[in-house]
Amino acid sequence: EAYDTWPDLRWYGDDSTAYDYQMSYELKSESGWSDLLDLIYTLNFNINSIETILNVDRTLWFFAASTVMPDLDAYNGFYIHNYYLYQTKDGLFQMIPWDLDNSFSGAIMGFDFWSPSNIYEYDPYFTGPSLGGSTQPWEERPLLYKLLNHPQYRKIYTAHINAIIEESLDTSMIRSNIDNLQYLAYNAANQDNNKSFSMIDYHENVNNAIWTNWGFGGILSTVNERKQFLLNHPEISLVSPTIDNVMLTNNLVTAEVFNANVVELMATTSEYNSKFQSFVMLDDGTNGDVVANDGIYSSALPFQSNGLEIKFYIRAQNNDAMTLFPERAEYEFYTYSVVSG
Repeated sequence: EAYDTWPDLRWYGDDSTAYDYQMSYELKSESGWSDLLDLIYTLNFNINSIETILNVDRTLWFFAASTVMPDLDAYNGFYIHNYYLYQTKDGLFQMIPWDLDNSFSGAIMGFDFWSPSNIYEYDPYFTGPSLGGSTQPWEERPLLYKLLNHPQYRKIYTAHINAIIEESLDTSMIRSNIDNLQYLAYNAANQDNNKSFSMIDYHENVNNAIWTNWGFGGILSTVNERKQFLLNHPEISLVSPTIDNVMLTNNLVTAEVFNANVVELMATTSEYNSKFQSFVMLDDGTNGDVVANDGIYSSALPFQSNGLEIKFYIRAQNNDAMTLFPERAEYEFYTYSVVSG
């Protein structure tokens, strides 16, 4: 069999040399092939155990950020590469982005097969195939396919997309950052005798696309078009629950939640801020909940007996969508330090 030349995380057997073929994968440490193969095997054949070896939430953040920009030169873009896998001491692999030079419709987009609408309206739930070597999406990029076809992970991914749109696609803030960077780089760019573009392009491509030979979508033009497309996307725009007034009182976590049929307290004591566990939050007047059906959900804070710092956040979902609180969870969360007597 001719092996793929993309680091697609497909299973090619338990011989590590298959994964090193034509430098699809490059080991940066003295050992680790067996751990990588464990990840790939689990992904392809035991997806229900994927959280034991992959930080799924961080991976979904990676995919969400890539698709919002968009950076189509990534695992969940057109090409299936440009990432590191780093295994932290909690045993979980972290997916780390690399080579972001094609963000905001960069030079990857040749007119041979792209048009502006294809870029600005790239399907945020696309799982393949795109490279022509596979007949089924799950064969081409199994990590993306398996996660986005898992109902829970798909909702988390969508929640992350909405958080990034709300927080990071403020065009006035982006404009200000660009102005500062352009000022800092102007002299170096102007004095570069080998530059491929004019100083007019240096300024013009911030606001507008340059569609000659290769397509340069423009930073703000891409942000504006992409933002409108995503906000109007039928799945991204589904109505999600609301979460407010999260409080911890007498070891009871409460939150005001509406438009949800499942509310969870996600908690961990991991020093690596991972492996959060789910604890049901109720609004039925039992287990510490004071008043039934008042929109205030309650759960006892777990893990208090071990004396470690407890990290937690709230997760609420309905049949359509999910909300996390804080919105940056699991990257951000609440903390509670147990006071030993």
